[in-house]
Amino acid sequence: MPDAVLPVRSNSIYALVFLVLSFAAGPLLVYSLGTGTPPVVATPIETDAPAPISPADSPGSTGIEIDSHAQRVAMDARLTEARTEIHRLEQNIAGLREQQKQLQAAFAAHLERVTRTRAEAEASAEPAEEPQTNRPNGLENDLARLGAGPTERGRLVTLTEAELRFPVGRSELARESSDGLREIADVLAGHEGLVVRIEGHTDRSGSPSRNLALSQARARSVKDALVAMGIDADRIETEGLGETRPLADNDTAEARQRNRRVEVYLIAP
Repeated sequence: MPDAVLPVRSNSIYALVFLVLSFAAGPLLVYSLGTGTPPVVATPIETDAPAPISPADSPGSTGIEIDSHAQRVAMDARLTEARTEIHRLEQNIAGLREQQKQLQAAFAAHLERVTRTRAEAEASAEPAEEPQTNRPNGLENDLARLGAGPTERGRLVTLTEAELRFPVGRSELARESSDGLREIADVLAGHEGLVVRIEGHTDRSGSPSRNLALSQARARSVKDALVAMGIDADRIETEGLGETRPLADNDTAEARQRNRRVEVYLIAP
């Protein structure tokens, strides 16, 4: 009985060894055909130390890397958008500067045309003939023609009794006296800025009160004559001073005649 069992066991062992060699022969044959050298099979060494954990295998590492990558991608996108917007604004500014240059050039050309046209118009226009009285020296010429001398109170024209031809002791002007007053009226008409002060004077013949009244009446008569010639009454002021301001003493007829006078002051503004 024991002899019969032994061959069976030996056959089983041989079969197992054959199977192992069959499985190992395939890889060995492939490797030997590729390299010509049989591979060395490393036998793993068992150890109780835990295997090192790679960063990829650590808990939460994958999520952190994904978040960082997403943030970089978002920042790059925003940076790209900002650069694009800056480029667009720079182009707009360049366009506005070009428009400004064109507008300045157009304005300068327009101003030059206007200036040239105005200069041509002024050159072709004939100067208007100004009246002699409105020229800068017209007033001086007219006053000189009247014989009006300068004083602190204005330009003075003295009308003597002989020129005015007042009757003795009277204030009515004779018709012949209008010639001298007409020249004064012409100057006043040509120079509307002038105002007039008329002062009447007498000699010392008679009472002072009578002489004062006579001088006032004669000054008013001269004013009325100028108003009748077209001069505005508001431009004329009158005053009678009687015998208070004589030009000479009253000892001779000639001196008294000088004192009997009307003084016309032409006053410029």
